Amino acid sequence: GRYTHETISALTDQVLKEVEAFRHRPIPEDMAWVYLDGFFLKVLREGIGVEREAVYVALGVTPGGQRQVLGFWLLPTESATAWEEVLRELWQRGLRRVLLFITDGLPGMEEAIRRVYPLAQWQVCVVHRVRSSLAQVRARDRALLAQDLKGIYGARSRVEALEALERLKEAWGSRYPSLVAAWWENSGA
Repeated sequence: GRYTHETISALTDQVLKEVEAFRHRPIPEDMAWVYLDGFFLKVLREGIGVEREAVYVALGVTPGGQRQVLGFWLLPTESATAWEEVLRELWQRGLRRVLLFITDGLPGMEEAIRRVYPLAQWQVCVVHRVRSSLAQVRARDRALLAQDLKGIYGARSRVEALEALERLKEAWGSRYPSLVAAWWENSGA
């Protein structure tokens, strides 16, 4: 059957109320780690038309291993300043302690996290790091480089990872010096 305009409007109002309640609900005090990511979506704005906007998503994992969507936000663009506002909102909703934040390499992210959660650790997501690295190299080098990078992030020990970093340096250091330097820099070696 077909729905009347009034029925659709009532359903939409109910869904929006529930979304707002979800977005502002209290959240646990402790998270083992929180994954922050943004992606772009085309959004239809009444009277404006279709615009590209950033959807910010915060996913948490409790110390007991339970996964939770902590929140999502629709903002015009992705920036560390906007992420800092998101972090402040998470704090206001009750999140007090996070062991580790995992994010993409957006400039200013580490500093934004430090201002709100100074005791938390931070690391760049491996998927983002690999994707970013592969985007910097010639198409014909991607498959081999991807294999060499997997040797680093897939290592079973620190020693194995450092050996894989050495192999990366030998194989790619002269062709992609800044990429290799970045992997060394982020290794803590």
